Amino acid sequence: MATEKEKEELLEQAEEGPAGASGSGRTAEVSPGLSYEEWTDRIKGAMESDGGYQAAMAKLAEVEGSRPEYAGTYDDDILRAYDKILRREGFRYSLDDDALYQQYADRFMAAGKLAMRDTMGQASALTGGYGSSYGQAAGQQTYDAWLQGLGDVALEMYDRAYGRYRDEGKALTEAYERARDMGGEEYARYQDALGQWNKDRSYAADAAGEARDRAYRTDSEAWDRYRQERQFEYDKQTDYAATLAKYGDFSGYAELFGEDRAAQMRKVWIAGNFDLAYNSGMISADEYRAMTGKWPPGYSTGGGGGGGTRKKDSGNRYDAVLTEVRIMDASGSSTGTIQNKLDSAYGAGALTKPQYTWLTSNFGSGNTSGNTGSSGVKKPGQGMQLA
Repeated sequence: MATEKEKEELLEQAEEGPAGASGSGRTAEVSPGLSYEEWTDRIKGAMESDGGYQAAMAKLAEVEGSRPEYAGTYDDDILRAYDKILRREGFRYSLDDDALYQQYADRFMAAGKLAMRDTMGQASALTGGYGSSYGQAAGQQTYDAWLQGLGDVALEMYDRAYGRYRDEGKALTEAYERARDMGGEEYARYQDALGQWNKDRSYAADAAGEARDRAYRTDSEAWDRYRQERQFEYDKQTDYAATLAKYGDFSGYAELFGEDRAAQMRKVWIAGNFDLAYNSGMISADEYRAMTGKWPPGYSTGGGGGGGTRKKDSGNRYDAVLTEVRIMDASGSSTGTIQNKLDSAYGAGALTKPQYTWLTSNFGSGNTSGNTGSSGVKKPGQGMQLA
């Protein structure tokens, strides 16, 4: 016979239902909720179906695709101009290499010689046609004067050559500075465009973020309402099932957790509520006697002992067998092992036939035809509607 402590524990289990069936310990199988992957997929789907979010993301993609690029149109011109300046040779001038000077030299020397002859001829006429040192000296002076003029031309030609070299250098510098300035203006325009692009991108990103938050918030609020409504309905079901279970009706738990779980809960409840189970017709008098070792209060056996003659101390021996079988069942022993124990106890006279039949059907293999024949004893709760 079950002790009062065992009855209280079993009754609490029957009233509370399976672990996690109510309160904060509710199991994931019946508790409203989504896995992380399901939740992210749901949010992604909500955003994909949100027109405002899609438009904001399309605008952001458009802006990001229009990022300005620096063309560097004048970079090559700047490099070439600068390279010409660096590679330019220093100024060099040679009269021998100046064709124009050579033309001047030929003309001046020819003219000088002609003038020298004229001067010497004039001097010879004054002396009666005879040459003199004076004539030679005068002619040489005339020739030297022409050579002096050629020297002046040489200086002028040098100045001209240097002027051309200087002008070329100035032109190279101006070309470099012009290309550099134009490149600088182009880069300044690029910086302005890039700055505006960054502003546009920041604005588009903010708009996309706000649209994403709105879509997330809208879906989250809808999902929270759905969960709250579902939780409310679930709590109503569990409360109703718990109320029914107090009186031995486990149809509510059967709807929540299935017939097998409800049957287990019903069996536990019966073990702690023998009188109520018998009075409500859930168990027979023989089953009551098999579980408690005595007949139900007020039950008349008709003088014949209906359930068979009880042997001496069979009640105490039944309690010992029941306790041992429960321990074996809780520790995971196989039904075959438990059945062997029941067969041994029944053979030793520790159990009556109804007690043996009930224990076999609830803890053993459930087959007593080889030992006892058909008992006609119904299982606890047999015939009770669950749903």
